[in-house]
Amino acid sequence: MISLDLNTVRSVTLDAEANLSIASDDNDLIVAGLGADTIVGMGGDDWLFGNQGDDRMFGNDGDDAIYSGKGNDFVRGEAGNDEIVGDRDNDLIYGGDGNDTVSGGSENDEVYGNDLHDLLFGNQGVDSVFGGDGNDTVMGGKGDDRLFGDLGDDMLFGDLGNDMLYGDDGADTLYGGAGNDEFLISINTGGQTVEAADRIADYNPNHDTLLLVGELALDRVEIIPGTEELADDTILKDRETGNYLAVLENISSSTLELALGLDPNTDSGDSSDPDTGSGSSDDPDTGSGGSSDPNTGSGGSNDPNTGSGGGIDLGGGSLFDTSNIRVGFLGSQHIVDEDASTVTLTLERTDAIGTTTVDYRTTDGSAQAGSDYQATTGTLTFTLGETRKTITVPISNDNEVEGDETFKVTLSNVNGGNLDTTDEATVTIEDDDSTSTSSSGSALPAAINGSTVAKFTNSSTQSQIAASGAQSITMGTQTIYIGTNQVSGSNQNPIIASFDSSNPSNNWVRTDYETTGADGRGYGLFWDGTNLFAVFSTDGTQGTSSQDWRRASGGATQNWLKNYGQGGGAKVAVLSKVDPVTGNLQSAAYLSAVLSDGDSNTLTITDITKNGSGNLVVKAQSYFNPRNPDGTKMTKVTSASSPFDYTVEITPDLRTVVNTSAIGWTK
Repeated sequence: MISLDLNTVRSVTLDAEANLSIASDDNDLIVAGLGADTIVGMGGDDWLFGNQGDDRMFGNDGDDAIYSGKGNDFVRGEAGNDEIVGDRDNDLIYGGDGNDTVSGGSENDEVYGNDLHDLLFGNQGVDSVFGGDGNDTVMGGKGDDRLFGDLGDDMLFGDLGNDMLYGDDGADTLYGGAGNDEFLISINTGGQTVEAADRIADYNPNHDTLLLVGELALDRVEIIPGTEELADDTILKDRETGNYLAVLENISSSTLELALGLDPNTDSGDSSDPDTGSGSSDDPDTGSGGSSDPNTGSGGSNDPNTGSGGGIDLGGGSLFDTSNIRVGFLGSQHIVDEDASTVTLTLERTDAIGTTTVDYRTTDGSAQAGSDYQATTGTLTFTLGETRKTITVPISNDNEVEGDETFKVTLSNVNGGNLDTTDEATVTIEDDDSTSTSSSGSALPAAINGSTVAKFTNSSTQSQIAASGAQSITMGTQTIYIGTNQVSGSNQNPIIASFDSSNPSNNWVRTDYETTGADGRGYGLFWDGTNLFAVFSTDGTQGTSSQDWRRASGGATQNWLKNYGQGGGAKVAVLSKVDPVTGNLQSAAYLSAVLSDGDSNTLTITDITKNGSGNLVVKAQSYFNPRNPDGTKMTKVTSASSPFDYTVEITPDLRTVVNTSAIGWTK
């Protein structure tokens, strides 16, 4: 049990609305409200409580305790030895790395142990529980559960209800418990020695069923009486591979053969003669257990009314109901640099049962197959236990200035499921070839004014924009303006416009840097002689990462640079690198002050220069605590009041803060 020391944690309680709360790298206690909250634990040993609503919770580093509460929640423990309780409603839980203890709680849950040695409970409801890598203990609890051991030597306990148990790779031990249970055996089960075989501890042919799945058929299975310490048991062996598949404890081979309708005096289904009555016959008149005719009355039949008890079920189609499975892309918008060589798209299916196949193909947009990217088609197959697959498309690099171009990847022909709404993804190839300007190589003074809101639209003329007071910078014949677009009475988005009388390809307007319900503004530009940097502000996080600067900030090496952080309402700065030819967002870093409770607070950039190391030196006003390079708050050594003069040295790729300083503060 992970203990909580209230003297060493930072405590945050969210209100009733939907919130995003990102913890510090210390030990945090975060209690969600009634809304649909997103809680991110970061470093440290965190306690995260989801409360009500459909929450998304991430433990990240450290040994975390996560209680999702009421609602249909999504939980990822990630690194560390985590304790996760799904509590009420239908939850999707991933333990992640570490030795985790995960409980699905009530209702119908989906639980994944992932790496290392996990203790997993389905508890009440119809649960699907997957052990993952490592030697796991998986308990179904009450309800008709589906238990998967996956890799490692696992212990599976069905407990109450009519359960399905599949050990998969490794020497697994399966206990069905009460109810009419199904034990799955495939060619992946067991190994080259009898010790590597699965142990099925409580198979009862009167009410339980052995399911032979995949390529494994009854005539491929050799039934061997146990000897010595296995004298009371029956061994199942794969005739083709020689692998020992399973040991049925306390079941004699004759009892099993009788349950299957086989003659105990024959060679356990070895004969292919239809007159022997053996399991290998395909003749429906033999009455053999190998027949797939439901009228034979044998244990091999798929007909539940054969009266043969449990026996062995040969399948005869999918053993799983895949009608509710959906397959789609994780994200419909993808951005890749032209020089990246490839772009990888991830597909996800909503359940890990059975087998699902889906076709995919690329289609041209403004990007052309053969010159901008390589046409790619194929079929992906999700097998039992798999929920994610990837598609990789090669990207071509050239030396042409052509702007950003797009192509699509489309899914079709799903077998074993249905297409999700995200059945099409758009890939944007960001051009890395720029038209040089006459001032290239010479840095220009920054044009920054955070105290005035200059407004213009994508239809404003250059003279109208200049009259608005928008900050601008001129590089040769090209002049770029930055400001704010009033998109509605209650919402503002940033806007940048470029005008070039000599190079028409440099004429562009971009309004897509931030398009969410949060207010975003543009108020500064800086040209360092090679790169163009834009200064924005935002008062919170709404929408998805593809709708704001988060799509370009994920490569930062310090967490506080990646997003707005906790809270909302305060205007934090976003420093971004922008392609002067197209206006494309190339990288970004969030810069903020921090309150005592960990919420982000206002920071306004006032100037930018470049030092002798090639790094950017950002001058700013920090309202409340300025931050150290790692994002923690600095220590105040003066009685001066906010705002504070603050300096940030950051690499030109906006990935790493090298140093910070503030008047009246120390690290």
